[in-house]
Amino acid sequence: EIPVDHMFLRSQQGEQSGPWRPGAQREHMSASAFPFARRRHHRLFPFGKRMPDKSALSNIFYQMIKFLPRAAPRRFRTARLFDIMGPDISPSKREPVMKRTAEVRKIIASVEDTHREAGKTLATPSRKCVVAAVISNPLAGVADGDLDVLKDIGADISAQLVARGLEALGAGPDDVQSYGKGAIVGVDGEIEHAAALIHPRFGAPVRGALGDASEIIPSTKKMGGPGASLAVPLTSKHSIWEFDHMDAAEMTFPDAPHAGEIVVILALGIGGRPLKRIKPD
Repeated sequence: EIPVDHMFLRSQQGEQSGPWRPGAQREHMSASAFPFARRRHHRLFPFGKRMPDKSALSNIFYQMIKFLPRAAPRRFRTARLFDIMGPDISPSKREPVMKRTAEVRKIIASVEDTHREAGKTLATPSRKCVVAAVISNPLAGVADGDLDVLKDIGADISAQLVARGLEALGAGPDDVQSYGKGAIVGVDGEIEHAAALIHPRFGAPVRGALGDASEIIPSTKKMGGPGASLAVPLTSKHSIWEFDHMDAAEMTFPDAPHAGEIVVILALGIGGRPLKRIKPD
């Protein structure tokens, strides 16, 4: 039970509550516990004729907060204070703040130029680039972790991947016609970690780096370990319904992801399928 400074309350509430009687607080508390019991009013909770004014209520709450540190165990007070104040507390006095940028172990880029298809030489090669980053998963082994951390990392790593992809292709933003994305999560993570990485904030940096790109980026995801591979869908950056650019690109990772890692993948395409000729009905 939280101690109450009765002398302070008397001085603040004046005659609103009527005469003070010993034991009134105990009687009120017991009556409050049973709604149908006979309730007696006293100076702390004057519900008789009128409610206390705002200043009186503020003083009551002030007194309760002032006595809380003495009434509650230290461990309870510390935990509740951290829950209430959250990020306002100095990082040195709470759990370490997780990084909001990607911790990259390696980046792999692969470019595929197709010059001949089905015995025919192509006038212009069909080009694909798959660029992947192997990053640490800050939520590996953490149940119900804060997915906002991975959302921020998704925005950070996508900007790095699209820049590396354009460099590998030796192409400009307007040259790229299609794109796709994907992720492989190590076994200490969960599939929702891939969703947090590649859905909410991953796409904007990619579209921003590719000129007039406006369409949603198709995606896929899975759990896996070293030796995993992933086929990433490709569609047009202008319209997902452009048949010529509906394709896929695949990459295998001999040493990734480790249990506490995620492989994040971006695929870029130029020229569409080698012998594209399918038209809508």
